[in-house]
Amino acid sequence: MLEQIRAGFENEGLGDLAGRASIDRPNGDDSGKTILTSVRPQFRKAVGTAFLPLFACREDKNRWRPVSYAMDIEAHIDWSRIDLVPLLDLPLSKYKPAGETFAVGMARDGDAVIRQHDVHRLAAGVDELDPFYLSRVLSDDLIPNPWVANEVTEQVLAGLSAKHGGEMVAGNFVYIVEQAKQHVMSEKNRLAKLVFEDSLEKDRIRFTIIADETTFRWFKSRQVRDAKRLTDKRGQPLQNALFDVELEDAFNELEQAVAWFLEEQNQLYFWWRNIPHYGYFLQGWQKGRIFPDFIFATDYDGKDDFKVFVVETKGIHLKNEDTDYKKAVFSMANQKSKAMKLDQGTMAQAIKQHPIKYAVVHSNEWQKEFVRMTEG
Repeated sequence: MLEQIRAGFENEGLGDLAGRASIDRPNGDDSGKTILTSVRPQFRKAVGTAFLPLFACREDKNRWRPVSYAMDIEAHIDWSRIDLVPLLDLPLSKYKPAGETFAVGMARDGDAVIRQHDVHRLAAGVDELDPFYLSRVLSDDLIPNPWVANEVTEQVLAGLSAKHGGEMVAGNFVYIVEQAKQHVMSEKNRLAKLVFEDSLEKDRIRFTIIADETTFRWFKSRQVRDAKRLTDKRGQPLQNALFDVELEDAFNELEQAVAWFLEEQNQLYFWWRNIPHYGYFLQGWQKGRIFPDFIFATDYDGKDDFKVFVVETKGIHLKNEDTDYKKAVFSMANQKSKAMKLDQGTMAQAIKQHPIKYAVVHSNEWQKEFVRMTEG
């Protein structure tokens, strides 16, 4: 079952989660015991003053807050600009298969990993459509306004029926539902990007630092499981990791290789394995936040100056739309960071001392890219 879950992550473009799928064990290293890990003493002063930028939305003339996907992006999508032509041009089959669509979610009890719900069956030879079902599918997680979802449903089914006839459309209904979900998601992301870019251009959104509790700062300490520690290649304790404890099972094979590589770099100041769902993230124009894998610093001058790099690692087989999206967000962050507007007084000087660069690197070229970044 665990391997199937990992394979499913990879098939959906979420292979970076596959290495972190594990089974909690009642005994041994995962017994529930925790320990306190802290920032190493030699790094405390530096990270104590180092804020990281994010995409922020203007609340009023002088107040900013982190971008909210629902409030600042999704709510402003102009659905009148959705392109439905690819759906209206869907090729349909004369064969009338029996079909079934269903949704799955995480189980809330301890007896199952996933649960199945919202099953919709289509019997062979059915000659009736179910517009309500398609409308509900589109409104559940794609189009927040059910009226808009209903309008899209009507346009798609009416267009296909006019072209192929209602009987053929009914016989391909499950296929049409799946294609509609995929296409509407793609269009939603395209329209959301337009909202994001327009907001940046009009300075409703900017890439900046917020000097309050909403911005990200490195943890000073945190509780972690008392499990096997990651060591360097020789089995010796790590020297340049930001925290004094890093757990081995928090790293997949590629991430472990990156950590070992960083440990050996002369110009490295420190490195940190970011914490998914809790650490530093960028909110772009898609719903999911981007939690980069690594943050590391180089060229420390012995005082307060160093360079910061934010890196997402990807397996070569994961060059897909998710990867392209992250590259686009990182490219935008790099562009905006060069002319970052800071209205937080002394914070402006702090960020000027820490130039930052974002990058997505793949398993077949990561060493070359790391060298190029740090020596550039």
